[in-house]
Amino acid sequence: MFHTIMVAYDESREAAHALASAIELAKPLGADLKIVTVVEALPAFYNIAAIVSPSVVDESLEGKRSQLRTLQQNAVKRATAADVNADAILVDGGEVSGIVRAAQREHADLLVIGLAKHHKFGAFNSTAHDVADHTPCPLLEINESPPHSSGVGQNRAQQPSS
Repeated sequence: MFHTIMVAYDESREAAHALASAIELAKPLGADLKIVTVVEALPAFYNIAAIVSPSVVDESLEGKRSQLRTLQQNAVKRATAADVNADAILVDGGEVSGIVRAAQREHADLLVIGLAKHHKFGAFNSTAHDVADHTPCPLLEINESPPHSSGVGQNRAQQPSS
């Protein structure tokens, strides 16, 4: 059913929970895991700094990419240690468009994304909601599990909208 599972991964606690769930799901299915991380544009004030030092934007973006590559390498190691075949994908762009483009390009059968706690009750401007509106595949949203729970029953799957 699921041959390619993609997980949206960044430095957030929610993404760490999503990664753990994606690994747990991929292992018994024998699915490949694609770990996608988006390199978003730098804040606008970097353009002002670039007037004084033109290389500041490129250096800052490369520093951000390097930090995210290290984050991804650790995630791939975690998946590999669980006997899951994993690849890291670093994409430039907006958070939602980058995730959706990667899911399309990699032909993901399932997209796993962490759901921020404050969005738990259906806030309509969350990344997960925006991705759900555009994803080419089913979306599994992972809520943070309380320490006393296994997490069962706390995740919500959505089919892509037509």
